[in-house]
Amino acid sequence: MISEEVSGYAVSSEYGSIFKAILLGALQGLTEFLPVSSSGHLVLLHHLLDYGQSAVFFDVMLHAGTLGAILVVYRKSIYSLAKLSILDTIKLQLSDAQRTVGLLVLATIPTAIIGLLFNRRLEQFFANPKAIAIMLVITAALLQLPRFRKFSQPPTSQDQNSHQLIGRRLQIWQALLLGLVQGFAVIPGISRSGATISVALLLGIQPTVAAEFSFLLSIPAILGAVVLNLGDIATVNHLTAVGVGMITAFIVGVVALRLLLTLINRGRFSIFSYYCLLIAALAFLL
Repeated sequence: MISEEVSGYAVSSEYGSIFKAILLGALQGLTEFLPVSSSGHLVLLHHLLDYGQSAVFFDVMLHAGTLGAILVVYRKSIYSLAKLSILDTIKLQLSDAQRTVGLLVLATIPTAIIGLLFNRRLEQFFANPKAIAIMLVITAALLQLPRFRKFSQPPTSQDQNSHQLIGRRLQIWQALLLGLVQGFAVIPGISRSGATISVALLLGIQPTVAAEFSFLLSIPAILGAVVLNLGDIATVNHLTAVGVGMITAFIVGVVALRLLLTLINRGRFSIFSYYCLLIAALAFLL
């Protein structure tokens, strides 16, 4: 009788863990691409749900799920960049594709330095609702920055293949600055996509170019975080729940990323600042 009760509790606990994983995965998939800070939302939901998984490892695996969404949505750009870079290297030619790859590598350097030095410290220090609220207010302010910049040319249909335009239009100092901005987005409550795209737009970079560079730049950052946290897998209670959360984050992430690209092209990026202020006000009450 005792063993049956214990077994029943274990099954119930696992189903509860999977249900929470679905919620967290959906939240990650939605907020990773919409500029509202996925890490901040995950910290707040962890706080509300009192989730039993290892929070850092689980959150990183959810980021891996949204990485899959980036690879799917930008698969043509990634394939084209890889193909053209290899072919032009063989031909000993310097192309826009090679320059784009070089800019991504350069921008990754400050992100990696900040991540290696401060990642765990910052996550632990800011993993409370009121600190998240303050960071969300900062994100809201960042999202308003593009309103102070007017573009000399509207986006064109050619911008759909903006991986080539990155190599032509983005300067080295701009790439390094965006990498630095992405590094500070390790702080929960600071939106990575919101900060990098807003600063890029403020610099006068075309919306589709800014978005594509931001999301391509996130690929090595997410991969690095996954590698650094693989050792925490032993702390996970239910690997099935982690897998379910990753799949949910991937599916929702594809939808959210396509939605964000549409809003950026329509010049509606800053509307998310009001949502950040609303969530910040709610977080202060927790």
